[in-house]
Amino acid sequence: MLFLHSHGVSTSRAVRIFKTYGEQAIEKVRSNPYMLAKDIYGIGFATADQIAQKIGIPRDSLDRARAGIDHVLLEAPVSSALKLNTVQSGLRKRCDFAVGKANRESNPPCAEGRSKCPSSTT
Repeated sequence: MLFLHSHGVSTSRAVRIFKTYGEQAIEKVRSNPYMLAKDIYGIGFATADQIAQKIGIPRDSLDRARAGIDHVLLEAPVSSALKLNTVQSGLRKRCDFAVGKANRESNPPCAEGRSKCPSSTT
């Protein structure tokens, strides 16, 4: 519990986390604190995100992006098709950006400006 307290988790939340995860609580929180929002009653995305920031999870982590998307979809007003379409459109743009960024990082452009370098076969 000391680990959780040192990262701003209240006693009541720490107890719920330990009741849910048992001896693996610290390991699970360290590896993906965003799971708290799904697994622990009373902990939502905002609280899980605060914990994640305090333990050093980068703001651009894929776990954060996934949890944020889950949060937005769960909070989206289902009765309003316009709002839901707006949310879906925004999520698509963000996902397309993330996929494009990942592709650019794994396949850097050539010096000649081409998107992929030709094979270096001789």
